[in-house]
Amino acid sequence: MSRTRADSGQMHSYWSDRIPEVTGRGGFLLHPFVDGLGDEHQIPTWPMGDWDRLYELIDRYTTDDDARQTIATATHSETLRRHTYTVRMGQVLDACRS
Repeated sequence: MSRTRADSGQMHSYWSDRIPEVTGRGGFLLHPFVDGLGDEHQIPTWPMGDWDRLYELIDRYTTDDDARQTIATATHSETLRRHTYTVRMGQVLDACRS
């Protein structure tokens, strides 16, 4: 279930498993800005509804293979280190033991 900010309609501290599913397979992803997402991932974001910014990002990363691959490699490594289901379930079990 997502939570939104009443004042802006923006998503707050919620994203689906689509992010680790894509990045965990070495894929590249653009995602609307969500508070907290930048704390966990290095995925390029744009403010929801700012279509000009999204188009800029699409243009940049479809023409800059090195930048796109650098981000894909970094997010893949980070996902494998911190965001697999095995890691997350370990965190749940640790919390239950506390």
